[in-house]
Amino acid sequence: IVLATSIMFLRILVVVGVFNLELAMILLWPLGLLCSLGLATSFAIHQMGGAHDGSKNLASPPSNPLEITTAITFAGLFIVLSVGVAWAKSHFGQEGLFLLGTLAGVTDVDPFVLNLAQGAGALNLGTAATAILVAASSNNVLKAAYTLIISGRRHGLKPALTLFALAAAGIIAAFVILHRP
Repeated sequence: IVLATSIMFLRILVVVGVFNLELAMILLWPLGLLCSLGLATSFAIHQMGGAHDGSKNLASPPSNPLEITTAITFAGLFIVLSVGVAWAKSHFGQEGLFLLGTLAGVTDVDPFVLNLAQGAGALNLGTAATAILVAASSNNVLKAAYTLIISGRRHGLKPALTLFALAAAGIIAAFVILHRP
């Protein structure tokens, strides 16, 4: 889960870069740092874990991400978050956008990130970058909780602590971006 989270940071950077290169350049250092920290910690956790017997793989096979229900769900979230971003920005300013980012992190960060990347021209780029980092950090907190609940303390503590640390580092990076001169 830590490895997948590390790749999520790169995925966010690529998605933002496709739609808004200037915003991606602001996010390059924090997302690159978060990815690097996650990869290093993932490797360390793997090394400390010892040998793993892959024969007891209980994971279900992955579903097809191109199924119509997945596409409809994504489209619905995208529309709701598009309206939410505009509403939060107009009624509550950047604080509303940060709150919406926190809420988006417990659903799916991709529609939120896409909305900010596409509409960041109307936003301050620092505010958009901060909101994206807040959403990713919120998502990491959720994944850490899931990890502890599903894996238990014995197996889930190290990855959960790493995810909590990545969330904290993301919030620190957001604070730095928001308050830079």
